[in-house]
Amino acid sequence: MGYKLKHLKTITKHKFLVTKYCFKSGLYLQGLKHDLSKFGFVEFNGSAKFFQGTRSPINAEKEEFGYSLAWQHHKGHNAHHWEYWVDWKQGKQYMVRIPENYAYELVCDYIGAGKAYNNGTWAQSMPEDYYLKVRNMIFIHSETDVLLRTIFKDITDYGLDYACRKMKNKEYRYSENGKTTEFVV
Repeated sequence: MGYKLKHLKTITKHKFLVTKYCFKSGLYLQGLKHDLSKFGFVEFNGSAKFFQGTRSPINAEKEEFGYSLAWQHHKGHNAHHWEYWVDWKQGKQYMVRIPENYAYELVCDYIGAGKAYNNGTWAQSMPEDYYLKVRNMIFIHSETDVLLRTIFKDITDYGLDYACRKMKNKEYRYSENGKTTEFVV
């Protein structure tokens, strides 16, 4: 099987799983639209070229060029990524609170990625473990951080069905202040 077909199989499996968990969480349209940009020219060709089957082709492209055009396109067109919600002004970085529906999709994305890329060894603690590992290396609004940690903890402690039901019922909510958090770089 050629590398393009293998890449197509991998991203299709990921999309199917994310869609499944988006549907369980009541995010029907987001589930259908999730990661459609991966099938477009910029992302598909760039990622297929660096497909290895053992790790992200984005990382391989970054190693070769120092950046990834596929990733630049992807994060700019998919609001479930935290990078979509970071902005700059006069040397300051601003993290915008991710709307709950996109935060929920981000959770489904972590689940789908974990299940797609861990070859049957996925455990319900993996999304929380991964998030806790990376959270100090990312720029994310403090309220979004609390929301995500709460959902990931519930997945670890009570399982996917429990957390998906709470997302579907909109039981994970932000406080009402909703202001951006300023972080000076």
